[in-house]
Amino acid sequence: METPSQWLPTLDLSYFLTDHWSLEAMAGVISTDYRLKDSVLGDLDIGRVKSASVSLAAQYHFRPDGALNPYMGAGINHTRPLSIKTVSGIPDIEMESLTSPFLDAGLDYRLSGDWFANASVRYLITPTQHFSGDGFSAKSDTDVMTLGVGIGLRF
Repeated sequence: METPSQWLPTLDLSYFLTDHWSLEAMAGVISTDYRLKDSVLGDLDIGRVKSASVSLAAQYHFRPDGALNPYMGAGINHTRPLSIKTVSGIPDIEMESLTSPFLDAGLDYRLSGDWFANASVRYLITPTQHFSGDGFSAKSDTDVMTLGVGIGLRF
């Protein structure tokens, strides 16, 4: 199974419990194109899945007063399919929701005052996903790595 790299706009809110510890909540909606590669019938487009994703992380910030503030964290992500549209010739497919633990790391850079730039990487340890449809079933075991960039404002 192949899914292309893509952009996922998200809303991200962080709440600092202390100078070093924060909780981060993130949510977004994404459409993913699925393609079966190297099957006995060759390469096949399967369809598009629109999903909603929410996550919660606990993060430790190493230099909260510095201009450059690296952090590390861990959390949980839940992804739920909203709609599944298969291409012509492919039967309707059902997919299950997935809940995945993840690890993340990033850097906050103070631009000025309460404005920040952010870069992060997140590695989701995704459980096996099961697909089923008219007379078939399949599974996919793919972990996910995301790269993020953003602008932040501290209130």
